[in-house]
Amino acid sequence: MEDGWETTIEAGDTIRILGVYLDRKLTFYQHVRKMADKAKRAVTGMQMLANTIRGNERADEEAKEGARLWTQDYTTITHAKRQSKEKMMEKWRREWIRTAPTGGFARANKFPPSWKPRQHVWETSREVFSQLTQCRTKHGFIGEYYARFVPNKRTDCPCGEHLQTRDHIIQDCRRYETHREILREADENLDIGNLLGSKEGLRAMAKFLEKSGAFTKTGEPRMKASKPTADDEENDEGNEEEEEGEIGENGEGEEAGESDGEEEGEER
Repeated sequence: MEDGWETTIEAGDTIRILGVYLDRKLTFYQHVRKMADKAKRAVTGMQMLANTIRGNERADEEAKEGARLWTQDYTTITHAKRQSKEKMMEKWRREWIRTAPTGGFARANKFPPSWKPRQHVWETSREVFSQLTQCRTKHGFIGEYYARFVPNKRTDCPCGEHLQTRDHIIQDCRRYETHREILREADENLDIGNLLGSKEGLRAMAKFLEKSGAFTKTGEPRMKASKPTADDEENDEGNEEEEEGEIGENGEGEEAGESDGEEEGEER
């Protein structure tokens, strides 16, 4: 009250505290609306300046500065995960480039590291992919693997070669000469590095393995399971009926034996 006059202060719908507009129910609707209007005015102004070179440069500077400030003060968990993932991948690739490949996989190790599976992984059947992996790593049903890890197994090739190696199977073995044209379409010289370390080579190698049966335990193509037919179903039903008949006969015999035993016990 001032000089006899009363002053009434009415409660407002929103109040601004430290730059944030708060309403009675804390929905932040007013704050979002005001910030959206402010951003809209800024974008409109940038669009008006965009018709000049100086305006474009100024808009780029403001956008970069805004992105930098947002990154510093408002880093989200998703953004932090993405940055961490990128740093790990960069470190992994530097290590891959720095380290010289060794072992049986060395000649096939030409793809840089990646979080996602390569194309040859998801477009190859499980069985053929198993053969392909054995071929690329030299850990499979081949003589040079047996010579190192299974000394009681034979290490020669059925074609007569003294030591069965991966290179021999792919390039020289007479057993697979009819299917070797598949590989020559990808590399005429049958270079092992290209066949096992490139997209085209792996695609041809997968087809070669499926047709030839190379790098399986028998070295022959596996027989595909035939689909059941009506005759197979009739045979199965006949076998089930025979089995049920045998069970019924055995059951009656057992019941008869039990009744005879009971009568003998009563007579005694």
